[in-house]
Amino acid sequence: MLKLVLAKAQALGIERVLITADEDNYPSKRVIEANDGPFEEFIQR
Repeated sequence: MLKLVLAKAQALGIERVLITADEDNYPSKRVIEANDGPFEEFIQR
């Protein structure tokens, strides 16, 4: 589903999107990485 959302964003001319997940949510991390999402930083809550 993320792949579809990213394709739609690109079709709308959106060049960058922000995708977030909890640092211990490994399934989400794998989905993000599988869609070429780079890790940028951890944010302290």
